[in-house]
Amino acid sequence: MNIIKRAILSIVRKPGKSTLIFLLVFLLSVFLSLGISTRNGIELTEMNLRARFPAIATLIWDFRADDFGNPTVEMIEAVGELPYVRDYDFRSRSTLYSTLEWATPEIDITLIPEGMTEEEITAIQAGRRDQGGLVNQFHVMGINHPYLIDIQANLLSLGSGRFMSEEELDTGANVAMISSLFADANNLDVGSTMTLENILFDYDEILEYATPVGGVTFAFQYWHMEEFRVAHQLVEFEVIGIFEVERGFLYPDYFFESSSMTMLIPEVYNRIYIPSVKQMELVTYLMQYGQEFFFFDITEDDPLFIESLFLLHDPRDIDNFIYAAHEVLPEDWNINDTGDAFAPFISSMDSMLWISDLIFRGAFISTIAVLCLVFTLLLYERRQEIGIYRVLGEPSLKTIGQLLVEVTMISTIAMIIALFIGNLLANSVFREILRNELFNQEQENLNIFFDNIPFELFLFAPEPMSIEEMMVAYDPSLNASNTFLFFFIQLVSVLFSTCASIIYVMRLKLKDILL
Repeated sequence: MNIIKRAILSIVRKPGKSTLIFLLVFLLSVFLSLGISTRNGIELTEMNLRARFPAIATLIWDFRADDFGNPTVEMIEAVGELPYVRDYDFRSRSTLYSTLEWATPEIDITLIPEGMTEEEITAIQAGRRDQGGLVNQFHVMGINHPYLIDIQANLLSLGSGRFMSEEELDTGANVAMISSLFADANNLDVGSTMTLENILFDYDEILEYATPVGGVTFAFQYWHMEEFRVAHQLVEFEVIGIFEVERGFLYPDYFFESSSMTMLIPEVYNRIYIPSVKQMELVTYLMQYGQEFFFFDITEDDPLFIESLFLLHDPRDIDNFIYAAHEVLPEDWNINDTGDAFAPFISSMDSMLWISDLIFRGAFISTIAVLCLVFTLLLYERRQEIGIYRVLGEPSLKTIGQLLVEVTMISTIAMIIALFIGNLLANSVFREILRNELFNQEQENLNIFFDNIPFELFLFAPEPMSIEEMMVAYDPSLNASNTFLFFFIQLVSVLFSTCASIIYVMRLKLKDILL
């Protein structure tokens, strides 16, 4: 009789012992399946959350350091060369003036929270001319790389025209990219020329001359007056590209917590991108008329308000990127990123992962420990049967093979059932536990997104995500990878326990076995 038939016959003849093995393997396998399925579901949820992050970061100075400074080009390039970085740029900001119209985005009145009016918000977002001045102030951003990081990070999209060429960036050509809303407000198109004013004001003179209103002096009401201008330069730019703003930014849960954030929104629509070399030329022009009017020094090695943006290949690489960046950065510099937007939620999921790992490890260790003990006891009871096989001259391998087949057949049936039961528990019980954990975090962190996003990256912040949206991503369902992992681990555990027990019994002397 071959070992398979003998194994089946042995299982049928000893239903009590077979049932004991079945129940033990089943219970231990349920916990293993629960741990694997839960981990898979939580990892998918976390992956979905991280996918909502724009994979973008910036360099920040450590406020605990003694000396403050802008990041150097060498520092930015060193971080930009890391393998996690898809593209990067270092750019600077300055201001130009014009009588051109300020573009104000439309406001969805359904998103205005109770206690605020559309007029109040419009007043905050209005340009200087609409606030009582005769000249508007526009933020100019000098860039060094042709493909805007803002577009690659999906903050903007190129509506018409083109990006700046490498030659235009290197030579500081008089070219610019503007938003479609700004273009429409001023009847501009690709190929149009717009004139901006590069002005240096004597603000001390303005403050002496100005008449405070309600105790506050509004210097912008005097920008049009020549007597307060230390230097004045007209600059013409050709519009070569028009971009669309892709983000709505109106998140009623936290948006109006900050009036400064409310003011940032129209800045995006009125932002003007020009070559960084051109911007430095404009700032250098003003500085020759009076360094004392600046609160900082500007040199080619330390340009004006330089900021860095690093776009990563994958949001999941942010931790590895930060670690690698610290290896090449001076100690006074750190990395800021948008990953903390969901930090409390991810912390909750990390806690759930810890529990699932605890269940997984506990099930694995218990399987080996319990089955080794039980199998040893059961096989010791069958020592006379094993001794008879040896007396009859049956090879030890055949006896061992029969015992392994018995355990494997019983265990496989138990594991198949346990796999589905454990997955069912992960999909029901643990789903509710995770939902409650995320809900508690939401209640404790009502302004979670606003509080955890660095100000310089707020425009790249991921949109808020409801608990239900997060739970949609929780999918502990069986797939090929976790099914294979489950059977591999559990079969290895069962077979190891069986072999350890068999070796112990088979090493007994024949006379001890037959007693």
